Amino acid sequence: MKFKAFVVAASAIVLTACSTSGSTNAGGSDSLVVGLTYAPKTLNPDYAYDPANYFIMDNIYSRLVNYGYDDEVHGDLARNWQKSADGLTYTFHLRSGVKWSDGKPLTSADVMWTAKSIIKEKGYGAAALAGVSAVTAPDAQTVVMKLAQPNSSFLDQLAQRYGWVVLPQHVFDGTDVTSNPANKKPVGSGPFVVTSFTPGSHVELKANPGYFGGAPKTKALSFRFFSSPDAAVTALQSHEIQFIANAPNYASVPTLKKAAGITVETAAATPPTDVWLGFNLARKPLNDLKVRTAIAQALDPGEINDLVYGGTKKVSGTVYDPSSRDYDASARQPAHDVAAANALLDQAGYPKKSGTRFSLTYTGFTASLAGAQQIGEVLKQQLAKVGIGLKVENYDFSIFADKIMQQHDFDITWSGGPHGPDPQTFANYVKTGGNRNAMRYSDPEVDRLFDEAAKSSDASVRSQDYRKIQQIVAKDLPRYTLFQWNYQFAYDSRYSGFWWQNTTGDLPADDYAQVTASG
Repeated sequence: MKFKAFVVAASAIVLTACSTSGSTNAGGSDSLVVGLTYAPKTLNPDYAYDPANYFIMDNIYSRLVNYGYDDEVHGDLARNWQKSADGLTYTFHLRSGVKWSDGKPLTSADVMWTAKSIIKEKGYGAAALAGVSAVTAPDAQTVVMKLAQPNSSFLDQLAQRYGWVVLPQHVFDGTDVTSNPANKKPVGSGPFVVTSFTPGSHVELKANPGYFGGAPKTKALSFRFFSSPDAAVTALQSHEIQFIANAPNYASVPTLKKAAGITVETAAATPPTDVWLGFNLARKPLNDLKVRTAIAQALDPGEINDLVYGGTKKVSGTVYDPSSRDYDASARQPAHDVAAANALLDQAGYPKKSGTRFSLTYTGFTASLAGAQQIGEVLKQQLAKVGIGLKVENYDFSIFADKIMQQHDFDITWSGGPHGPDPQTFANYVKTGGNRNAMRYSDPEVDRLFDEAAKSSDASVRSQDYRKIQQIVAKDLPRYTLFQWNYQFAYDSRYSGFWWQNTTGDLPADDYAQVTASG
């Protein structure tokens, strides 16, 4: 079990707050109201990237397999599976008697149709199906997936947080899947059933008594969407909500620790999560390795951690997450050295003129990993010491996919996301065409090593390949890893049973089925 928590008993005075939502569930012994500081546009994660979805989807839908909080792959709809001797065929045996929330049976035909549809539509979930050459359903409880080539990370690929969920064929087949009304009024097979969804405001769910994992202990679940972290904190202080899903801003934590009836716990992120800066390699002067190296030397992630997060994050100085498999501690980024950064910028042909060499724009977002705006302000101070001007912009995360991933309209951007437990997830960020490769970094050797590692059944070969990748990325610096993330979860002290508190470790993150309240 990876649970690492430091519990702070709450005492002192309750601060006043006001509601920002029309949600009807107000909390109670069998209900839970969760705050989220950005809102999904739809409730279907398979076809378009909508980051708010990932805080909600595992309560509505099911997957074939899923990561638990222990960072191990667990069966969800699949009760077990086998891999062929040549590594090209995976056979999944589904749980029997599973039904959709509209009462119709869930069968292998639904799994097959969903996978084929995502691949055909090139949906966001297609990354988790990369390499699948055929999907068949020989009987109602069996799904067979054939791969074009062996992939030692295939199960991890299916289980990843930014993966795909199984959709009902009878609801989506023959329709425009991107505009189907079920994207906002889902028919699912998860522990909860959506009863209403008001985009930008809230979503209401009720317990699914027929859920194959057992009836949830929470009978009514609501998600309220807030325009800012401060608004969510205010609602928690007044007990209008009982939990903030994407964690409060660090600045509010001292206040929450003193608030009556509120508990704050620090818990490890799962899967392992890194916060990083991406450089737009298509823009001058960031296409110059000397400039990127000098920027890295000018940065002091320890100071950023202290000023923005009170020193609560882990700064490793390496390109990859230390808690993930096949981590290479020697793949280090340039150490903080202002004098060396100034000298290197001079060598690169960017002398200071009136104290400034050139200016860049930092584009941050209000996201689940709080602190983007504050990080930008500290970066501005640090880069000023080497003569680089920095304009700080901050946007709502809802436009991240368009502005950063589609338009590539940034100089330096900020983001975070899963980096493990399987190292193949790093391909999302640094392999050519990776779905989180905002930098448009491309290195043929990195691509070859990722492919070789995926094909190999030899753990030592895979480890060598992944370590070589880390060394190359540390040298090329398409991005800069700031630190490894953890969460400071704040919740109503009456409640327990959250996923990070589960002793078996098999609950996925953001699953509320086991949450209960005392009194």
